[in-house]
Amino acid sequence: MPYLTFPTVNCLRMPDRAGGEPTVLVKLERILAGVAEAGHSHVSVDGFTVGGYDHDRLAALLSRYGLECSDVGVLRIGEPAATVAAARTLADRARAVGARICVTAVDTDPAADGTRELLAHCADLLGEVGVRLALEFLPYTGLATLAQARELCAAVGWLRCGMLVDSWMFFRGPNSWDDLEGLTADQVAYVQIDDAPEAVGSDPVFESRHRRVLPGQGAFDLRTFVAVLERIGFDGPVSVEVLSDRFRDLEPVEQGRAAAVAARDIWPRLFHQDRSAGDPA
Repeated sequence: MPYLTFPTVNCLRMPDRAGGEPTVLVKLERILAGVAEAGHSHVSVDGFTVGGYDHDRLAALLSRYGLECSDVGVLRIGEPAATVAAARTLADRARAVGARICVTAVDTDPAADGTRELLAHCADLLGEVGVRLALEFLPYTGLATLAQARELCAAVGWLRCGMLVDSWMFFRGPNSWDDLEGLTADQVAYVQIDDAPEAVGSDPVFESRHRRVLPGQGAFDLRTFVAVLERIGFDGPVSVEVLSDRFRDLEPVEQGRAAAVAARDIWPRLFHQDRSAGDPA
């Protein structure tokens, strides 16, 4: 059964343009405490929020709040030496916290010499500790479509590299229902669900980083999106990634509760261990 995980990236202030770094607005411990209070059992951790914590301290905090780590990231495939160093760090972090997925994005031309080989090398490094890459396509990068990401994952090997399917990236890119329906359950490593109103400008990076809304509050046909994923048998982690100025102003416990309610409305079979109520929701 697919299960809900809460991404700490929701608490970051994202840069307006590609290339900048996010700003950490909320300390990790406060996020974890709020997520746990909201009833979540799983959390997805990004590198910026956990940057000041060593692996052992991170593992201890997760244990204190009774949280499991679904995934670590983001591994960005770019300059080779820096990419390999980041992959090693993420492998160590994943091993310390028991994560089995590493979210990955390609910053270079996916068709350029060396990109595929570098991604495969990183997949090997993470695979040594039992971690699978979850490769995300983004319509404003060289790896823009689901079809391109599928081809790249297949070249690297599905056991080492599966796909991350984000509803925002799917609906705002040149993708089709046939593309999504053509996937198999074992090809999808991770799903992110979010929604968005109609765009107010022509900058997709700004729209993606600042104007997302909770599932069901925007223009995306999420019920069909979920129905397709259920038909192919996807049963992995699902996060509600709402990169929004309004959403990030909420306390983590409020974010956690709102994300769980919205996700379960769109995806009734989504498992959420509502520990605040004492029983699975």
